[in-house]
Amino acid sequence: MKKISLYLAGLVMIISSSFVSCKKDNPTPKTEQPGLSAKALLLVKTWTPVSATQIVSGTRVNDPLSVEEKKDTYTFKSDKTFSYVEFGGSGSFNGTWEPTANDTKIVLKASNSTITYGIITLTATSLELENETSPTKYRTLFK
Repeated sequence: MKKISLYLAGLVMIISSSFVSCKKDNPTPKTEQPGLSAKALLLVKTWTPVSATQIVSGTRVNDPLSVEEKKDTYTFKSDKTFSYVEFGGSGSFNGTWEPTANDTKIVLKASNSTITYGIITLTATSLELENETSPTKYRTLFK
């Protein structure tokens, strides 16, 4: 009888342990999303312009932004859409964005317009873009 009790106790332990499972580890957070590199993900936030510079035939000329322009916002989302809101809301528009050339350029498309900007600087806290029109180039620094 003692052997049967030990046998049953062992069987109960084996069966009950099969119903217990270990907690799964949390997956590592993704650093990239489909279609966006880690660098491109740095764009995903709301940016505000802080300064601007014109480059005319290689010469840099400061182009001070007005107080109102410094309140404009550019919001880039991870689904590759963006919105621009002019201070006061009078010049707002939406569109799509696409990083190109190994994340050295960004193409913005809105309505019937497409503009390509060179990415001069891109960190978690700073973005500097340069438009690609010539002979005058415009650089804008965002924070």
